[in-house]
Amino acid sequence: MSQSFLIQQYTFSRHITLATLESTTETLADVIPETSTNNIRWHLGHILVSTDMLLFGKIDEASSGIPQHYLSLFFVDTSPANWKNENVPTLTELRELLTSQIERVQVFDKKIEEPLPQPFTVQGHTINTFGQMLSFITWHEGYHHGFINGLKRAVGEKNLWPSQKA
Repeated sequence: MSQSFLIQQYTFSRHITLATLESTTETLADVIPETSTNNIRWHLGHILVSTDMLLFGKIDEASSGIPQHYLSLFFVDTSPANWKNENVPTLTELRELLTSQIERVQVFDKKIEEPLPQPFTVQGHTINTFGQMLSFITWHEGYHHGFINGLKRAVGEKNLWPSQKA
């Protein structure tokens, strides 16, 4: 059976995020322009953590490889400004986890119409099914990808994609 359109869109969005990550250095990942409260590393980690929390309802290091302490680094209402002596992941670590997450999300291809264990409401809109949640997380990833590109542009970075020439 072929993948659903939602899984295809999610996978496309994730590959764009990974391509952007490839054109990001460790130094660039930690820059916080005056107009922002977060950096590229935070946005990448937030995409990772939010996807697991919204689809699986938890961070389970045994099944996902995502360390539990990532919640305090990347979940809602967190910021690099609050990072103390925490084990902040490298871009390589984030890349590996973001890549492996694609395969784990595939299980929802057969659950598109199934209801979520508990509805999720955002901005007055209620998400009831796994299919609706896949649509939301794909949008959410693109939303944060826009912030990543904005952060790169704010510091004069011209290469937003690995294959782009300045």
